[in-house]
Amino acid sequence: MRSAAWGVNVPDELTIGEFLIGILPRLSSDKSLPWWPPDCFGLCLALLKRTGAYAVLSRDWPPEPRQDDALRAWRDKVGELGAAWRKGIGGLETQWSFDGLASEWKTVCQSFDLPLGETRRQRALCDALIKIVAVADEASEGVSAPQPEAGEYDPVLYIASDTLRGWGTLCLDIDGSRLLVLPRKHTPQSGLTERSLSLYLSLCEASEVTPQWQPSPFLQTDSLNLLLIPWPFEVVVNQFQETTDTAGRLPKDFGFFTFTTDSPEDLTERV
Repeated sequence: MRSAAWGVNVPDELTIGEFLIGILPRLSSDKSLPWWPPDCFGLCLALLKRTGAYAVLSRDWPPEPRQDDALRAWRDKVGELGAAWRKGIGGLETQWSFDGLASEWKTVCQSFDLPLGETRRQRALCDALIKIVAVADEASEGVSAPQPEAGEYDPVLYIASDTLRGWGTLCLDIDGSRLLVLPRKHTPQSGLTERSLSLYLSLCEASEVTPQWQPSPFLQTDSLNLLLIPWPFEVVVNQFQETTDTAGRLPKDFGFFTFTTDSPEDLTERV
C-alpha cells in the first residue's frame, strides 16, 4: 500500500506478473511458455488490451522499419514459427517441441515486476507480446473447421474441437471464468482494436454466458453458402413517415422517420 500525503492508503499498482498470474495462476511457480497456442494468445493479448499497448505498436510498425520490406519479412517469420509450433504439437499425451519464441517469452517473464502501466513504454516487451499473439494465431489456423476425414489426423483440430464442445473455449490451461478464446469468423477491415490483430482466434471477456459451440459438418473450410432474401420486394414512398416524438434537440435539418411494410400472405410460398 502507498501512503498518500493526507494519510489515506492507496493500493499499489498491479504488476505485469500479477496481472498475468491472475489469468494463468501456475505462472507464480512455473514460468514456462504455455504449450497450447490459444492459451498463449489469450494471455498475451489480454495484457496488450488491458494496457492499450496494441495501439502504441501501430504508430511505429514494423519492428525493423529500416529493413527493406520489413513487414513482409516479419509476416513470413511469423508464418514459419506458427507452422513449426503446430508441427510440434503431437496431442494431449505427447510432449511438445517448440522453442521458436523462447527469447520473446523470456522478455515477458523479465517484465513481471514492472507496474502494469509501464507496458506501453516498454517497446521490447510490446514487440514480444504481439509476436507471440501472431504466432499463436497462425498456429491455430482452421480451429473452427469440422474435424478432418478419417485418416487425416490433425491434433490441433481434434483438441480444439473437443475443447470447444466441452468448455465453450479453446483454452486448456486458462479457466473460462478468467477469459475465453474462441475461433474467429471475421476480421474487421476498418478501425483499430485488439479484434483487428488476428485471423483465426478471438479474445472474449469472461461473463456469465457460456458459449455452446455447434460445428456445422456440412460446411467446407473454404466456402460458405448463404440464401439472402431481399425484403421488402418493393420500396415505395408511402412506407416512410416523419416522426418528431423522439427527435429531441436535433438541428432543424435533422430528424427521424419510421418505416412500415405489410407482409404478403404468400411470403412463404414466394421464398
